Amino acid sequence: MPALTMNPALFVSSIFAQVDPVTPSKDFPGADLLANMLQWGMYLSLALSVGSIIYGGGSWTWSKWGNSGYAVSGKSWVLGGIIGALISGLAVTMVNRLFSAAGA
Repeated sequence: MPALTMNPALFVSSIFAQVDPVTPSKDFPGADLLANMLQWGMYLSLALSVGSIIYGGGSWTWSKWGNSGYAVSGKSWVLGGIIGALISGLAVTMVNRLFSAAGA
């Protein structure tokens, strides 16, 4: 069985390629409301991620004067906020990629 070789630059560019979101047609009743709700959901998830990073950074910084347990908790909050923002930002691309892979 021959070994599979892949160009790393091609692989990375395929992961980070921009995919236009699949939008419902304007004939669909409630399409604008659905699009607005999805946009607000993405905004809310990004706002919560920022809040998590700010809270975690504060407790991580505050812990250097006392309780080291807050440092561990703060690091977890910061890491959770970063991962949440990453997933929120890539959600449309991930769903579109999975949809196009399932349809092919």
